[in-house]
Amino acid sequence: EAGANIALRGTLEEPVVNGIVILRNDGRFNIGRNRLTIETGRITFEDYPNETPKIQLSAFTRVSSVTIHLDVDGTMDDLQTRLSAPDNPSLSEGDLTSLLVTGRTLENAAEGGTQIASTWMMSSMANLLNEGWGDLFTFGPPPGAGPRILR
Repeated sequence: EAGANIALRGTLEEPVVNGIVILRNDGRFNIGRNRLTIETGRITFEDYPNETPKIQLSAFTRVSSVTIHLDVDGTMDDLQTRLSAPDNPSLSEGDLTSLLVTGRTLENAAEGGTQIASTWMMSSMANLLNEGWGDLFTFGPPPGAGPRILR
C-alpha cells in the first residue's frame, strides 16, 4: 500500500508524472536475504520520466542480534545510502554492510569482505530501484503506462 498525490499530464503514449508517493509505514522489501521494514518513505516525481524521481527512505532490519538502519536519499543516478546501528555505535558502516551480506562483521568475515560487501550493497540497491520497492511500487511500467501501484 502507498498513499499518493499524483498529477498526470501529456498523452497516453507519453505521460508526464508530477507528485508524491508516500510508502506505507511497516511496508517491507528485500535486499538480498534480508527483509527490511520501512519506517518512512516517499518518492517525489517532477516531470517523470524526463526527470529522475527523488527517493527518501528510512528502513531497518535485524541481523545477528544487531538492528541495522538504512537511510536512502537522492535520485537513482545520485543515490546516497547510510547504514547505522544506534544500539551498536562502535560498528562501522563496513561492518554493517558485511553483516547484511554475510551475517558477520568485517573482523569475522573473510579477507576482502569490505569491497565485496560494498559492491553487493550498491548492486542490491540498484536492483531494488530498477525492479521496484518490494510489493509497493515499480519504476519500470510497460511503455506508455506510467508508474503504477502494486497490490
